[in-house]
Amino acid sequence: HVTGGGYLKGNLVAYGNIVLGTAPNGTYQVLCANHNIKKRDSGISNSADRIIELRHKGTAFAQIALLLGMSHRVAYTRYRARAAILVLGGVCARCGEVDGDVLSVDHIQGGGSQDRRRRGAQAAYSDILRGHTDPYQCLCMTCQWVKRAENGEDRWKLLLATDQKPDMPVAPSASVAPTPEQLVLP
Repeated sequence: HVTGGGYLKGNLVAYGNIVLGTAPNGTYQVLCANHNIKKRDSGISNSADRIIELRHKGTAFAQIALLLGMSHRVAYTRYRARAAILVLGGVCARCGEVDGDVLSVDHIQGGGSQDRRRRGAQAAYSDILRGHTDPYQCLCMTCQWVKRAENGEDRWKLLLATDQKPDMPVAPSASVAPTPEQLVLP
């Protein structure tokens, strides 16, 4: 969604509009994961870097939250996430991306979503900040998605395990809408 808010409007509706060629011009755009995150969350790494700077000066999280206009919990979570990424080098291990807005902690052997469900969302950050960095690496969001697809992680696992490929229509050119016979809908 060019104007944002796609998560509120529903991806299935967007997908259907794109496939059927019924989307008004300028409604949707194709972005890599990094640019989608930048568009949605621009400036988060700047606030996280500011939080780290204030913490190193001895400022309490409650004061930081007030200064930056966020809850104590948000300030603390951003601090831990950014600090963990910095401990891991602050650079994507695959492509070298350094933009803090798109960097994330990756479980090298996969299973990150299961780990978060089992131990909690902050467990990996705790491990890293305590010096236990071996099972983790820093990846940008685009490389995260590529790794998931390559390794058959998460929702890709079933498709890749059975050698099935999702029926995905080729994006139509801007001037020609596909006919219903050209579409293979799920």
